[in-house]
Amino acid sequence: MSWLISEWIDLIFGYKQRGEAAIKATNVFHHLSYQGSIDLEKISDPVERLASINIIHNFGQTPKQLFTKPHPKRKLESQIPQFEDLITDLRQPPTPMQIHSEAISSLHMCNDRAMAGFGQKAFIPGRSDHYLEWGFSDGSVRMFAVDDDRPFGLAENLHSMPITCAVFADETTLITGSEDATVCVWQVRFGKTFEIQLKECLRGHIARIATLAFSRSFSIIVSGADDGKAIVWDLNRLKYVRQLHGHVGPVEVVAVNDTTGDIATCAGPNLHWWTINGELFAAQMICTDETKGILACVFYEGVGQEWISKDLLFTAHKEGVVRVPHPICTGD
Repeated sequence: MSWLISEWIDLIFGYKQRGEAAIKATNVFHHLSYQGSIDLEKISDPVERLASINIIHNFGQTPKQLFTKPHPKRKLESQIPQFEDLITDLRQPPTPMQIHSEAISSLHMCNDRAMAGFGQKAFIPGRSDHYLEWGFSDGSVRMFAVDDDRPFGLAENLHSMPITCAVFADETTLITGSEDATVCVWQVRFGKTFEIQLKECLRGHIARIATLAFSRSFSIIVSGADDGKAIVWDLNRLKYVRQLHGHVGPVEVVAVNDTTGDIATCAGPNLHWWTINGELFAAQMICTDETKGILACVFYEGVGQEWISKDLLFTAHKEGVVRVPHPICTGD
C-alpha cells in the first residue's frame, strides 16, 4: 500500500490518533500508552503502581497528539515538475559566466557566487574563500586564499610520493590518495595556523590512487586506482569494507549518491553502477573513443525534500559534453 505523508501524520500525530477516527483506522493501542491517561504519583498502592509502570514499559508511549484536524495533502507528485522533466527546457546563455585560462576541474557554490576549481585543487568547506592544492613532489598540501597566490598553510610529507587526489568529508576531515597506493584520512584545523594530523592510513591498493569519493550519510569512502580496483572503506571506523570487482583497466572516476548509497565507478569508457552493499546491478559502455573518456560523474540527489522517481547520473567527457547515461541492467 502506498501512503501519503499527510496520512501518516494523521495516524501518528493527528486526528486519527484518538477517538472514533482512531477506531475506524484500526489505530488503537493500550490505554496506558496515551499521554495523560494516568498519573502515577496519585497511585498509593505500590503493587498497582508497579504494575502500571510495567505495562507502560511493555507497550511504550504514543507520541503527543499535535493535530485535531486532517493534515493538508501536498500536490500530487505528477503535478510537480521534476528535474528530469525540465532538462529539455535548459538554455545556455549567449556569453559564458566566467572565462579561465586553465581547464576547470570542479565547481563550488559560495553563497551566490560560483567558484571554479582548477587541476589539483579543492575548496575548503566553511572557508569558501580558501582552497587546498596538492600534487607536489614532496607529498605536501598547501592552502591558498582565492584572491592571493601566496600559500599561508603548508603540510609536507603527508605521503611518500605525490598526492594524486583529495576530498574533504567535512570541515575537519581531509581524505588523500597518492602515487604510493595509500589512502590517508586526516584531522585538519584551520585557525591562525593550518594543522593536520593523521587519523588512519588505509592500505588495499597496489597502484596509484586515481580518484576518491565519500558519503557522510552512509559513512563510506570509495577509492579507485590504476590497479583496476575500487575499494569501499568505513568512514567512521576507517576500516576496509569490500572491493568492487570486474573493472577492465584503471578506475579513474568514482561517485556516491548520498541519498541512496548507490556507487558509480568509471574505468575507461565503461560505467558500473553498484548498490551500497557492493552488488553490481547495471553496467554500460558509454563511449568507444578513448578521446571521449569520462572525466567526472555525479549523481543528482534532488533539492531539499524533493522526491525523485529514478536515479540520475551525469557524466562529463573529454570532448566537453555532459551525458545522462541509462545503464543496461546486468541482473535478472
